[in-house]
Amino acid sequence: MLLFTLWACSGTSETPKTEGAALVVSAELLATSWQVRMADAAARAPFEGRDAWIQYFQGHRREALTAFAQEGDKPALARLHGEYAALYRQAALTSAAAIVQTFGADAQATDPKELAYLVGLSGRLLKDDTWTVKLGTSAGTSVGPQDSAFKSWDGSWPPSTALALLPGYPGAAAVGLFPDAGNLPSYSFPHQGEEGTLAMTDPGTLVALSIYHEEAAKLADPTSTETVGMLLDPWRLPVESASAARPVLTDPYLFMSFVTTSGDAAFLADLVSTGASAVAAHQKDSPYAVIVARCTAEGTVNPDCVIEQSGALAKAIEVKMQEVAGKEDSFYRSFADFARVGAMRAADRAAFVMGDG
Repeated sequence: MLLFTLWACSGTSETPKTEGAALVVSAELLATSWQVRMADAAARAPFEGRDAWIQYFQGHRREALTAFAQEGDKPALARLHGEYAALYRQAALTSAAAIVQTFGADAQATDPKELAYLVGLSGRLLKDDTWTVKLGTSAGTSVGPQDSAFKSWDGSWPPSTALALLPGYPGAAAVGLFPDAGNLPSYSFPHQGEEGTLAMTDPGTLVALSIYHEEAAKLADPTSTETVGMLLDPWRLPVESASAARPVLTDPYLFMSFVTTSGDAAFLADLVSTGASAVAAHQKDSPYAVIVARCTAEGTVNPDCVIEQSGALAKAIEVKMQEVAGKEDSFYRSFADFARVGAMRAADRAAFVMGDG
């Protein structure tokens, strides 16, 4: 699925050429996308001209969070804290996978002895018993307390007692504020049998930062707890369970997001909880599920088809926005590109679930 990533990150502002690619998403479903609905100036009015959304659109997420807090926009605060929670979950996942590969599968005799704890914890987060057995073998080292705590962890989520022992633990969540995680990397471990040290960040610290933002999201807008849970589902760690609720997203959660409809968000969440059957289940409410179904044969996702269909989706959205507004505008292409990239991301997630990685 590298092809999707390379295209999405190419930086081009042009919609891909789609000659010969007839969009499989129906006009009726296309009309429910936030992009098409937001072609109506009245629908955009709650968002336009606000510094917070301008900062968000420009990718200045920290500034956007501060601005949303100043405005007292509860749903927007919950959304952005939730996005940070997802980001840190993915950072923890990447860190854990790198640790078990580098210091587990490819371990060296000179590796610091404290790494057994990090390998064990990473295995636990990845739900991989091959490496989980390393927990409890770092007693007497500088990481002994956290090693023991995670060894004793009963599996309930989150592992609050163990997380509180980690360097950079952020403490209680606060809405609109970023935690102080101290200096990363968290550790400096001496090598065995040779000079030098190894700087490492504890993946548990990344988990703790994610939990901080998840809790801040719930505090920001308690009525959106189920929404935050659903949006976080695609990015949860293997050791976690997915949420059960599938609420309908309101516009503060859809506007300038990489999903086009509430059905897209439910589709991505259900890929985690129910697997490939989510594709068939969301044919009526998710443009992304429709595209994945069209581009999948015998459990394999065709990347060329996905690129064609994602480009066709973006082009159709741009055209439909012009029809709704009765004119052209410079932001239509940018709005349409959210769908183009989003469709490829959804196809990538679906391919992973199908084992087509």
